[in-house]
This record gives sequence, structure tokens and C-alpha cells, in this order.
Amino acid sequence: MNHPLVHIVNLDTVGGVEHLFAHFLSSSSQGTHYVIVPGKKPHPHFKKSLKKAHTILLERYLLGCKLPKAIGHFRRKKLIAALTHPHLVYWNRMEASLLPAVQTTYYEHGASWMGKVSPEKLQFLQSVDGAIAVSYAASQMLKLRWSFRRPITVIPNPRRPDIAIATTPRTLDRTRPLRLGYIGRLTPLKGVPITLHILAELKKRGIDAELFIAGEGEDVPLLRILSDKLDIKPKRTQFVANVSNWYDSIDLLLVPSIREPLGLISLEAAARGVPVIAAAVDGLPEVVKNGFSGLVIPPTLPIEEYKKMGGQIKNLPEVVFDPMNERITLPKILDPSLVAAKIESLLPNYERFSAQALIQAEAHPTFDTYVQLLTNHLLLKRHEM
Repeated sequence: MNHPLVHIVNLDTVGGVEHLFAHFLSSSSQGTHYVIVPGKKPHPHFKKSLKKAHTILLERYLLGCKLPKAIGHFRRKKLIAALTHPHLVYWNRMEASLLPAVQTTYYEHGASWMGKVSPEKLQFLQSVDGAIAVSYAASQMLKLRWSFRRPITVIPNPRRPDIAIATTPRTLDRTRPLRLGYIGRLTPLKGVPITLHILAELKKRGIDAELFIAGEGEDVPLLRILSDKLDIKPKRTQFVANVSNWYDSIDLLLVPSIREPLGLISLEAAARGVPVIAAAVDGLPEVVKNGFSGLVIPPTLPIEEYKKMGGQIKNLPEVVFDPMNERITLPKILDPSLVAAKIESLLPNYERFSAQALIQAEAHPTFDTYVQLLTNHLLLKRHEM
């Protein structure tokens, strides 16, 4: 039986959502998959996984030429109209091009935090049949910020299939500097400048430490300026070929995000026995168990302090989800001095935290489980039409 699932997803950047989709597409063995790419051309990184799709439509490109938006939408409608009872899955995209009498699911990965609450986006969310949320925090953002009243199913992101759970806990080598790490996009949302200030505060406390930063993004120039200002020399790499080896090379993972729908890197670090120091915002407390696999610290400084610390405050969300008080609130940032104090308190119990991180990683759904849950949910919704 044909089960046409039509995925509408941007693939021009190599981020968390894009990685997840690519792995899902490569792993799913049920149903027939179509992929519609509405924006720029896919990043070459996804070339292999896209071969798993039945049909790939680059909506805005034909024979290498860029097409007007209206023509792109026409091509989408033509493809969908040729399918029997298709189920459209909008991966983290809110748009106004819904088709009547077509089953639709919105897959929330963080878009509900960003941008203004516009009539067009509200109309989109009112028109879909339901939503999948990457975390409880994401489901609450849909409800509290967007007044979403359709059914929401929470399917947490899994650990990447290429990151195995370590067989033994880590021990802290106290003969060398403490190794702090950050991995991910270097953008204002991620709060990367805060990691440099945390390192500076640790040094003030007499703790010999160094910082490893992996990733690329628009914050690279300001991180260079801030490094010179604080007289800190973080070791930065743009691309990590073996992510497991990178986690194995650090002692603590820093996740100072201003907004974080879930926090995949926290799951990855835990799988390698690396305790995580994270902001208590949005979905991070759902994957970092405070006092068990790491520390979850409430952000207390007003967002204006971020600029003073060398960060950019453009393109930050108007609100975030406060998981401690179950409400949306203004974004704040971590206090580096408080984080440094918390790190110092963790170090005597490092080995215990590492062992408990592995326990938490084992308890989290595997990628195969995630693929089965997501596929079954989408195919079940299709049959409910």
C-alpha cells in the first residue's frame, strides 16, 4: 500500500533539524517519502540521504535556474495534487501555502520562539490537523504563545545514531587543565560568548582550564575580539569529523543557550559520559537532569548584559519558556561567576556525574525507536483521514 509522506523542509544549512531529518529519511523503511525543499538548494552534506526519497522537488530551482516564488508554489501544488491522500509534514516551517483537504502536521523544532506572532502564521497553525513537538517546552510555546488548540504529540529528539554510549564512566585527569567544550552553531541564540567569560571566572578562582569550541557561524568575528579582550585563547575548529572523539577529549560540555527547544548536544555528551552545564531554559532540563547528569542553572542576568559581554542581541526571541515556573518569560543569560562556582562544586564528584550521565543516556529513546515512533504517528494520522 502506498503511504505518501511529503516532507517540506529547508536543507541549506547543517543544523540540528536538518541533521535529524537526514538521518530519519535514511533510516525510515516504511511509507513512500517525497521531499519538497522550498528555499535555497540543499547543502551538499545531505546529498546521500536525499537519495532515499522517492521524489525531490527543489521548489525554487529548475535546470539550475532560480524561479519566482509563485512558480515554485505552483510546482509544489502540482506534485501534491498528483498524489493520493498525501500527508504533508512541515518541518519547523510556518507558512501560508496550505492546500485544502490535505492532511497536514506541523513539526515544531524551535520556530515558535522566533519572529512575530503574525496573522499569516496564526492562520497556518489554525489550519493544520495537529503538531509534533520536539519537547514539552516546545508544546508549551505553541500553546502559550500561539494559542495552539490542535492535538500535540511530544516526540523527543533522539541521540544521533553515530554516537555510541561509552562503556565506562570518565575519570577526571587532574594533572592537566580542565577541558571545557562547546559544539554547535556560533550564533547569538547559543550564547557562546558566555563560555569565554565562564573560563575567565574559573581562572579567577585559580582553576586551570581551557576551552574548546567546535562550529561555525556569524559570531566568529566577535569571539575573536572577545578572546583578545579577555586574554583567552580558545581552541576552535570549524568541522568535527568524529564527534564521539571530540566529546571524549573534553571534561565538561557548556550549553549556555538563550533559547534551546531541546538540546541534542546534551544527549550526545551524556552518551560519552561527559557531564553537562546548561541553562535552565526551554527544553534543556528535559535532557540534563540537574544534580545527576550535570547542572542546570537558571539564567538571571538581563539580556542587556549579553551585549556588554560581547554578544549580539539581534535576532533573539521575544520570549522563552521558563520550565521552573511553567510560563513564557523574557529571555535572560547565565551569570558566568555563578556558573564557575557551580562547576567548582561539581569537580570533587566528577566521576559520579559521569557515571550518571551514562545512565541517563541509556534511558533516552534510541534513534531506531524515534524513527518508529515518528513514522507510526505520521502513517496513523494519514489513515485517520
